[in-house]
Amino acid sequence: MHYNLLQEKWLPVIRADGSHDRIAPYEIVGGDSPPVDLIPPRPDFRAALMEFLIGLVQTVYPPDQEKDWKGGFANSPSQDELRSAMMVHESYFNLFGARPRFMQDFTMSEEDKPARNHVSALLIDAPGGNTLKHNTDFFNKRGAVECMCPACAAMSLFTLQAFAPAGGSGHRTSLRGGGPLSTLVKGGELDDLKVGASLWEKVWLNVLPLSNKEAHKLPPAPEIPGNVFPWAAPTRTSEKSEITTPEDVHPLHIYWSMPRRIVLEEAPKHCLCSICGAESDVSVPSYLTRPSGYNYSDTWAHPLTPYRIQTGKPLLSVKGQANISAYSNWLGLIYGQLDAGGKKSRMVPSACVRHAGSELYDAEINVAGFDMDNMKAVQWCEHEFPFLRTVNNDLFREHTERMIVAADKVRSNLVGAVKDALINDAGKNQAKVDKSYFANVGTSFWAATSTRFYELAADLARTEEDDRIENLLDLWGRYIHSRTGKLFQEYVMSTHIPPERYGRYVEAGQKMGAFNYSYLTKNGLIKKGETK
Repeated sequence: MHYNLLQEKWLPVIRADGSHDRIAPYEIVGGDSPPVDLIPPRPDFRAALMEFLIGLVQTVYPPDQEKDWKGGFANSPSQDELRSAMMVHESYFNLFGARPRFMQDFTMSEEDKPARNHVSALLIDAPGGNTLKHNTDFFNKRGAVECMCPACAAMSLFTLQAFAPAGGSGHRTSLRGGGPLSTLVKGGELDDLKVGASLWEKVWLNVLPLSNKEAHKLPPAPEIPGNVFPWAAPTRTSEKSEITTPEDVHPLHIYWSMPRRIVLEEAPKHCLCSICGAESDVSVPSYLTRPSGYNYSDTWAHPLTPYRIQTGKPLLSVKGQANISAYSNWLGLIYGQLDAGGKKSRMVPSACVRHAGSELYDAEINVAGFDMDNMKAVQWCEHEFPFLRTVNNDLFREHTERMIVAADKVRSNLVGAVKDALINDAGKNQAKVDKSYFANVGTSFWAATSTRFYELAADLARTEEDDRIENLLDLWGRYIHSRTGKLFQEYVMSTHIPPERYGRYVEAGQKMGAFNYSYLTKNGLIKKGETK
């Protein structure tokens, strides 16, 4: 049964004229109406497919020098050029049939006594065994996925391998650990040229030229199986916790890591795909699996993911989280941040963001990933952050960090004040307010103040003048001081507090206002000597 991921038209896209289509990977360039974006049936598939295309182009068609990377926007390759570069590696991208099979174990057979799982278990947010056993699949119900078409099976397989969470004994996490964040450059301005409008440009923005120290050339053909494409050689199994380090394989392996041992089971049977709704003559109802796949060391730094670095400690990929859209995350993810987390560590943006950020003006960065609770996917998180070119990067980071630290402090005070207003002293009857209510108070603060934050940050990016910086910080301090007062009133009064607790409400609000004003003044966010 033939299904090759370099030949088949399996990638769902939207074209420039608004039409929907399916294309082969080499068709991301050219055509009368070129594709402008991927539109798979799930958001996690989109992030994974972007990484698939970036890794593919980085592997088979990387630019040699910076000038070649820049030239790749105005003068993109033809479909024939890209197809020729890809088809050299055609044999590694078969989904079915004889091994090697894309992202599947090279040697697994029935003699290994593998477990047989329903194909739905490939989805990271599918209900797990304990969830099904205890009937707690409230949101993602069992039975929602009966079969997958080959395209969705390929998307599910690559997504799981790229973002794999903890999966039980011997079932390894991804090379980046469980729930890694993917940060990809989406668009921007390069030498007065707007880039990012087409799918090719979105991919090319995240490809590194070989002149970049974090990019590597494909090795000679005999060295590719196993070293670059792990599914093309016997798996480096890890029954005894054997670790795979960057020194053990070729650097391009990082785009094709394979922590899970899986073999898809296909059948020549009609399938109305439970994921995309397409009809197919081939059904993927299940897969075989064994534990102890590649166990990657914590010394890998994936070029599409930001990391926290602490002296003497292993690399830690930044994870997806519920409040990923908050601008408190922006500085570290996009520019890097010293002392991230208060542990004398630093956050380093992904290599693709660092590279494009050195060349682009006013870029957009897409961040995406699962918010994981160990083996359980809590939710998919995704947001777009701006990247601002600065006249003085050090000054910009210093003062935007001051703005964020101050905002986080007054946010914390706001949450505390709402609690003081609504909950009685210890030992008395507690107000029945759900804990999530207070979490929402903090989240709403970030949302309510984000527009003004980015406006002032954009002004900071364009100035080095001390007086101008001081005025911008003062504007920010006064804004968040005023905004927290209004949010406090909105949240407390929306609970319809009884008259006997009204005095407590007034006292909590006054205390918060005084404390915030004192803090902001002391830390230079409100000019001293001026009225409130």
